Amino acid sequence: MRVVILLIILFGILGCKIKKRQKSFDEFDFTFTDIFSTHFSIKFTQRDTVFIREHWSVEEKGMPISKTNYISLLKHSDRLKLESLIKEVNFQTLDTNYYEEYSDGFESKFYIKNDGASKLISLHSYNAPKKLDSLNNWIVELKRGLKLNIIKNRLQFSSLFLPPKPPPPPPPYHN
Repeated sequence: MRVVILLIILFGILGCKIKKRQKSFDEFDFTFTDIFSTHFSIKFTQRDTVFIREHWSVEEKGMPISKTNYISLLKHSDRLKLESLIKEVNFQTLDTNYYEEYSDGFESKFYIKNDGASKLISLHSYNAPKKLDSLNNWIVELKRGLKLNIIKNRLQFSSLFLPPKPPPPPPPYHN
């Protein structure tokens, strides 16, 4: 009888500790452009794998190569941070567009699908909700620190957008 009671207690304790991880998204990807350095998209999976497309990058040593696809792995702590930030944002309550008229700076789009509902949010504003802005900044910093491995796979992103073309350079100055 004692063995049965001990087994029930043990399984009860283990059952409390082994909870199914509640996912914060079914699909999540993000596209970012900064007219001075990068234009990329990143797709997060249900595991620790991320897929990245570097659409454009400045040609500097150590920078990802333009028009190149990559794969990388998230550290466990980064995965937990991502899930925490996504849960804090509450995408379903946000507008789809945060826009201010300015020509430099950054622009980004978030695409999230969860429990059958999907949302695409555009961000080109210094007055966006703080939690959305924090997620934006965190993803950009995360991407800078990832170890990128080139892949040949074709990648698709629901958040993809093409940034406006920069203005042409001024005409040469003649004396």
